[in-house]
Amino acid sequence: MSLLSLDGQYKYDALASISNTTDDMNKELQNLTFWTSGSDEGCESVFGFCSAKRLFRDEAQWLPGQPDNAGRKENHVAVHIWRQKGQVLLADYDGIKKFRYVCEQRRNPLSKNGKQAIIDECSLIYNVNSTEIDLLQNATKLDLRMKCFLQCVGDAVGLLVGGKFVASEVFAMLERINMQTADRLMKSMAIVGECNNKTYGMNECDKAYWLTRCARDKAPMIFEQMIKELDNLTSDVINKKFFVIL
Repeated sequence: MSLLSLDGQYKYDALASISNTTDDMNKELQNLTFWTSGSDEGCESVFGFCSAKRLFRDEAQWLPGQPDNAGRKENHVAVHIWRQKGQVLLADYDGIKKFRYVCEQRRNPLSKNGKQAIIDECSLIYNVNSTEIDLLQNATKLDLRMKCFLQCVGDAVGLLVGGKFVASEVFAMLERINMQTADRLMKSMAIVGECNNKTYGMNECDKAYWLTRCARDKAPMIFEQMIKELDNLTSDVINKKFFVIL
């Protein structure tokens, strides 16, 4: 397990939900505070989740006036849970505060490989079945639920952030694909850049759909190879995502 990274709305929702059902918490307490993996240590005011190796996004839910780096020594992020209100909000503190903490790991240890573990998790979050997933690669029209599933998978493997390809991660993946000569690698990256610049949509889910569709239409063979390459995910991507309050 690793310290919780609140890098998705569904995690805020899960914390708000379990705060009213978990017997391990003292029921007389109305407000609960737990350490997360969030920190800006070493890069002031640029917060990231250490466990997930991702920067905070604009939708991070902070307490009013937070983060404030009081005393110029608050570099660690805790999450506050208000039970009656169902609110889950972040604040920065110095590292000597005595809080409990929240850990996470993936809730699907029986998945056959890293790719399937992520697919299984995103399927649970967005209520997507295996038949829908099998038809996904050739689909030309998706509902919002399926678009969000795409975004969830891309986000989980580090290829998509905010509905855009992460160029460095895509480049590394393309380098690992044997069919890529230096010339084809540059052409592939040019397609990635072109799709990144052209994508549009109402939210991250829409953007992720149009981005992946652009890549599939402009370079179908490369896109297919990238999908296959997901089978080689490393264990540090797999081992997370189930809450445990400690």
